[in-house]
Amino acid sequence: MAKLIQTEEETLLSEAAHGFLSKSAPVSRLREMRDSGEHSDPALWQEMAAAGWAGVLVPESAEGSDMGHAAAHVLAREMGRNLTVSPFLSTAVMAATLLRQFSDDSATSKLKQIAVGGLTYALALDETAKFSPDQVELTAESRGNGYVLNGKKRFVVDGCDADRILVLAKSDAGLCLFDLANKAQGLTQNALKMIDSRDAADLIFNDVEVSGEALLGDPGAGFEVLKPALEAGQAALAAETTGLAEAAFSLTTDYLKERKQFGITIGSFQALQ
Repeated sequence: MAKLIQTEEETLLSEAAHGFLSKSAPVSRLREMRDSGEHSDPALWQEMAAAGWAGVLVPESAEGSDMGHAAAHVLAREMGRNLTVSPFLSTAVMAATLLRQFSDDSATSKLKQIAVGGLTYALALDETAKFSPDQVELTAESRGNGYVLNGKKRFVVDGCDADRILVLAKSDAGLCLFDLANKAQGLTQNALKMIDSRDAADLIFNDVEVSGEALLGDPGAGFEVLKPALEAGQAALAAETTGLAEAAFSLTTDYLKERKQFGITIGSFQALQ
């Protein structure tokens, strides 16, 4: 497998992350959580926040570490190696990327809370079995100074435990992106049973009232506001998947070198080579 080229700073970060996750979030921890029915690890997230990981994309002006996307990818890659359970992608990468587009006091306050591990997000986008965030049927009806949301979002990762939800909805003006509390009246979380017990849910919106302040950006510009966060999340997810593949490759090659049949290591068999 080709070796990833990293800067000296990225190599040091990778080594530090590898040591931390090997101790605090090994694959065995995921198995423990799965067997006990846990689907999140708040204590681990607080440790990550203390290390600056939660604020990896939060500006220093909002008390973040602002290490940048390359650093976020290094961290995601190491998390992939250990199958680490955390809201890193949805909160530290995607929500932070989205919120830093705004300079108002509300966005700055939320970024500060993300950086210290005090606020987590989920993204409620898809409504079908396929990834198609721009295909939206959930409605946002204008009412007074706010909106009323009705519809359903499927397979929302971190959908049960996240403090806040970013929701893409269809209005008369076009797609709108809303930032609302996960416990809003009329919002129901139907938890999904995942093979690894990760937190995921279908969300049902039944006359959920939100204020005009919950709207991010202009009416009809929801997908444009969301796009940078989606791209950041996709890149970090690719890094996480790379780490997972590297770990699987390493486990496989180690097994081929150690497992013996007929008195010799199976890695010497031509078919396996």
